[in-house]
Amino acid sequence: MNRVQKSEQRVNGKVGFDVSEFAKEVEEVVCDLVYISEIDAPVAFFGLDNDEDSEWVAAAHSGAGIDEEEAFEYLKRRLGEKKEWFDETHEKRAEAFSSLFALLEENLSKLRLLRRGEAYLDNFVVGISETGQLLGVTFKSLET
Repeated sequence: MNRVQKSEQRVNGKVGFDVSEFAKEVEEVVCDLVYISEIDAPVAFFGLDNDEDSEWVAAAHSGAGIDEEEAFEYLKRRLGEKKEWFDETHEKRAEAFSSLFALLEENLSKLRLLRRGEAYLDNFVVGISETGQLLGVTFKSLET
């Protein structure tokens, strides 16, 4: 996948890549993609502008507080790598997650896994766009 094309669209006063085009590319990759845990949850595009939730945006920019950078790397390995015991369904899911992580890495910086909740978690695999927005994907999980 290619880095999302830059456009003359202004976001937060800056000229940068087209966020709607990025969202469309992410949505194509995550269409029918499910995160498997104790519950099966769809993966969906996620995005915040700098002024929408200052706690989350500030934490993502600074790496403070709710940051789980190592958890992102673990998640990337666990979901995106094929195992020899995988059947066709598992292989397709791993390929889709691998494509998703590549798209995120090509277009966002400071990628990490942010989580909210205790047992029933809201998970956000996010990074910062060059225009300062918090973008990525979200899914639910249940940890017992």
